[in-house]
Amino acid sequence: MPHIICTLDPISLHEVEDPAHHPSVHEGRGEDEITIYFENERNRDLYLATPTEHPCGDLGLNLSNPTEEWIDNG
Repeated sequence: MPHIICTLDPISLHEVEDPAHHPSVHEGRGEDEITIYFENERNRDLYLATPTEHPCGDLGLNLSNPTEEWIDNG
């Protein structure tokens, strides 16, 4: 199971040296899990306060082809 570790602070865009001693956020589960490290608590709080965009509004609409055959029926 891959676990992605990001040591580039997404707020400051600086590399976090010695990530074990810096704040972090864990997002996702299983194969989609990622740990993001931050230079300081302020940057982590700014990241967590960033609103998430949902450009489609209706997230219940599935535009992909969920069949195992991946056949285009259109």
